[in-house]
Amino acid sequence: EFARRGYDVLGIDVSPTMLAEAAARAKEFGVVVDWRQGDLRQLASLAVPAQSVDLALCLCESGFGVLGSEEADLRFLYSVAHLLRDDAPLVITCLNGIRKYRRLGAAFDYLTGIVHWQAPMEDRSLQEDQRIYTPSEMHLLLTMAGFADVAIYGCQPGYFAGQSLEPDDIEMMVIARRK
Repeated sequence: EFARRGYDVLGIDVSPTMLAEAAARAKEFGVVVDWRQGDLRQLASLAVPAQSVDLALCLCESGFGVLGSEEADLRFLYSVAHLLRDDAPLVITCLNGIRKYRRLGAAFDYLTGIVHWQAPMEDRSLQEDQRIYTPSEMHLLLTMAGFADVAIYGCQPGYFAGQSLEPDDIEMMVIARRK
């Protein structure tokens, strides 16, 4: 959508399959996007100049919280802040920790905030450990990484309307500006 509106877009994903799908969709819409395979833990390796980005989006809850630790998530936020121009926004969607803490299950460690999940696939089972954050934890991480004006909203997968965060919202949308 941003490319259709005339913006320069850089898309990053660790999965070649997802990049191929995204490239096919961009071609279908007749837009040009700079697609790069990369790991969010190593943004510096993508050779994007410092303070050259006007907006950073991370709109998949498996993109944030699965980097391995709180320290890795914080390093990612520092890296994003380094790439963003002054006052540029970062938008992240992530799972709502309040909901998860209210619905403790065997796969959730409430001391570490890590949930282990698995999803059956046709030929295998996909498994992942994901760090789930509460709104106050997200606010703290973003502030530590050099962001301000942190706002947190409720959202459902694929539906972002700026509504207030409710305890049972599956996801939250976090918006902050680089200081």
